[in-house]
Amino acid sequence: MYKALIVDDEPIIRSGLRQVIDWGAWGYEICGEAGDGPGAVKAIRELRPDLTLLDIRLPGFSGIDVMRETAAQGLATRFIILSGYAEFEYAQKAILLGAKGYILKPVEEETLIERIRFVAKEIEAEQEEFRRLRQARLLRIIAGEDAGPGWFTGNWAQAASLSGNSALLAEEAAHFFAPLSCTVSPYRDSVLVIFEDVPEEAVKRFLERFPDHSVRLSLRNMRLKGGDSAGKTPPAITLGGRYAQNNGEGIRCSVREALELLPRIFFYRSKKYISADMLAKTASHPALPLPDSSAKDLCAYIQAIDNDKITAFFEVFQERCVQSGKSAKDIRQECITVILEIRNTLLRKHSGIRDMLGSGKEILDAIMGKRYLADITDNMAEECRCMSGYLTLLSADSLFQRVVSYVLHNYTEDLKLEALGKLFNYNSAYLGKRFKEHTGESFHTYLDILRIDAAKDMLINTNMKVYEISGAVGYANTDYFYSKFKKYTGQSPLDFRRKP
Repeated sequence: MYKALIVDDEPIIRSGLRQVIDWGAWGYEICGEAGDGPGAVKAIRELRPDLTLLDIRLPGFSGIDVMRETAAQGLATRFIILSGYAEFEYAQKAILLGAKGYILKPVEEETLIERIRFVAKEIEAEQEEFRRLRQARLLRIIAGEDAGPGWFTGNWAQAASLSGNSALLAEEAAHFFAPLSCTVSPYRDSVLVIFEDVPEEAVKRFLERFPDHSVRLSLRNMRLKGGDSAGKTPPAITLGGRYAQNNGEGIRCSVREALELLPRIFFYRSKKYISADMLAKTASHPALPLPDSSAKDLCAYIQAIDNDKITAFFEVFQERCVQSGKSAKDIRQECITVILEIRNTLLRKHSGIRDMLGSGKEILDAIMGKRYLADITDNMAEECRCMSGYLTLLSADSLFQRVVSYVLHNYTEDLKLEALGKLFNYNSAYLGKRFKEHTGESFHTYLDILRIDAAKDMLINTNMKVYEISGAVGYANTDYFYSKFKKYTGQSPLDFRRKP
């Protein structure tokens, strides 16, 4: 919101100007009023309005004098002059002093809106140019090409780096951190926020809140655009130390520190942001190598069908990864090695699960594509639990009865073999093969027989219409039901109902 000040010696005029338009709708808020020349200068000095509606004739001294005095004091505001008369001389002087408009009283709504919109666009353009120049200066300072602080006049500087998949991240950050003294600028693949003379605790409070704010904003924008709002990831945030400016050296040090921390985000999914002092506690622990027996132990838990031990294994595995001192790239490679070794071992010992395991592309994609180690280990643990399920299915026909029982109790639903496979964590092709081995019929034939048997019972024992029975047993298309019924009974539903 831009701030607007109303200056007129008549209270009724000031009240009318407040109410003649919806100021908020045009991006303004009325920050105050004044009724004479000295009061106007005082209000401009204290309130720092972006726009001042100024009556040309005021007690004390005129509107022209107010403009001259504010200029002499170095006070920046934009004036729109109000007058009850078409006073060419006054208008000429006001324009020479930089007035943005000259409006005759009584003020018409359309005229006022046209002028304040013009001023708003001018302010926006100037602010954008200022941001551009300030960002350019910041980039020169970071590169060591500009020794002087220039527009960066604070005694202390602290940098945060934000990285994420939102094209609007810089704009989001600029609005969110606006209450603090800071500069926001895109930099390489991230967004930098340079805080000047802001207490570190205040910086950290804002950083704690920004990820959730960014996600909410992204979800809202996606809903407005009708896009997919699922799975929005908050930006990754790192915070450099707080340093004395020292002709730009403080900015450079803090930026360098924040950027160097970015790869460490991989290990800290639960943190809203990470900082050097936060990681110092982790660094105090000695590095722990990953055990050589990782894959062997995990494979034993999978074959024992012990999901609790699988879960516990990955909790310890994740902790050891954090303390290993290895890079995110090395840890990803370690995870791939573990998964491939487990798959190969299980295939060697249980060749019957080959079809169920599939290619393994999804878990490998997750290992390489997930931002956080915790997401990777979650996916790996789920994959291993699925492997246990495959072994259960392979070794015990009695457990496969769960699948058949589900079909028996849900045949009226829109059952598909692919959906059934996902529900029970089985490869759909292998599930179909095992289903026929267990029941003697293919999945689709078995399902049709269940539905036709139920339909026959309804035709004999109820007065339901054929199309109602069709829907009740799981066939959405009545013609399709007719063809299936005739295939399995040799007659139409109506003929079946009419037979003695």
